[in-house]
Amino acid sequence: MRRTAIVTAAGKGIGAAIARRLAADGFDVGVLGRSGDAEAIAAEIKGFAVRGDVTKPEDLERLVAEARQRTGRIDAVIVSTGHAPKKPAADLTDADWHTALDIVLLPLVRLAKLTGDDLKQSRGALIAVSSYVAARPDPVFVVSSVLRAGLANYVKLLAREWAASGVSVNSLAPGFVDSLPSTPERLARIPAGRYASTAEIAAAASYLASAEARYLTGQTLTLDGGLSAMP
Repeated sequence: MRRTAIVTAAGKGIGAAIARRLAADGFDVGVLGRSGDAEAIAAEIKGFAVRGDVTKPEDLERLVAEARQRTGRIDAVIVSTGHAPKKPAADLTDADWHTALDIVLLPLVRLAKLTGDDLKQSRGALIAVSSYVAARPDPVFVVSSVLRAGLANYVKLLAREWAASGVSVNSLAPGFVDSLPSTPERLARIPAGRYASTAEIAAAASYLASAEARYLTGQTLTLDGGLSAMP
């Protein structure tokens, strides 16, 4: 029986790499993106696309409805999002915090509500793409540091609620990834001496989405080349 996965913010970068990897693993994959890039990814992997924004509840609802209509099941939900505003902590406005909440945390919360029954029926996986700053706050990424720590705790709490139903809930926490420009200053911070490839992040998502990983739940898997291990 073929499985179905949905991936948000999948027009490029990590989201696109995860969509490609899950399709190669045999999933029927639905992608959400704000531009034609998502539709191009869907055509490439023989999946389906919904044009929309991860911060808009109605677009998330359309993605879930399309997956149900096309395949009748949802086995994996991968919540990838954009980037939060970057400012010094004291300069952040109320609007910045509300914008970041809509980008960083609420897509996961909303998709958990929308797909909980589907994932319990399929004994599937909910996976959030987070960041290394969830565990190691970075003054360059203040809002993300705060809200992704909250996301990690939401993952733990939801995992406890859903574990008895056979659903795993985890997050991936990449460091710097090669879909972003490389700088000497950032490279100098990474013990591995390089950025991660999007394919490496996608491989981790593939494992978390697999049946072999169903006992692994409530965890944040960090993939940062040793960045967060530094003193």
